[in-house]
Amino acid sequence: MQLHWAEQWAYALSQEQPIHDTFDHILIFKGPKEVFYEGKELNTKKAIEILSQHHYQNITVVAHSSGSFPAHVFFQQILDTPALHQKLTHKITYYNLDGGIGKKDTAYTTAMNRLLKKGISVSVYDSITQSYSANHESMIAFEKQFPDSFEHITLNVDSGCDKNAQWCLHDVVINLRPHNNTTFDLKKDYTLFGVEHPLSIEWMIFNEE
Repeated sequence: MQLHWAEQWAYALSQEQPIHDTFDHILIFKGPKEVFYEGKELNTKKAIEILSQHHYQNITVVAHSSGSFPAHVFFQQILDTPALHQKLTHKITYYNLDGGIGKKDTAYTTAMNRLLKKGISVSVYDSITQSYSANHESMIAFEKQFPDSFEHITLNVDSGCDKNAQWCLHDVVINLRPHNNTTFDLKKDYTLFGVEHPLSIEWMIFNEE
């Protein structure tokens, strides 16, 4: 996943109402080189520096697919920074979009969960083909493992994906009508939106407080 693809998705999200004008700062990271982020190559510590310099009432973390695992490393870095840990506890909303809980040092933990104001795990069900997205079970696991903080949402869609095309459905959390009906096409699904390929925002919950 290339950075400018993620940037185009984030820009598209930022232009949507009621998302527009909701956020003061948006920090964007590309996807990891390896599925479980073994290389730890992303500079998430820069985000720690920025958060340490400002005061925020709410922090929203959105991670799709294997982007979950850099997010979990980022949460651990918050835990390892005492002043920031105290400052951000119960101010973080975490959206995990058809990603995973992780394993070993990229796993989402009980300690990380204590940081959250709210957690939302999102998967996809296509009612036409009766098929689920690739990480549906992992998204259910968040709510089962952390029932006090996590809510699981299943987007019920007519995606245009083929039957059992779980990796096409995997991108419905980004693009409601993915460009390839058999599997993901990250470049197109993250960057090309329009009437025939609407931006997916139904998963986002807005808290009034």
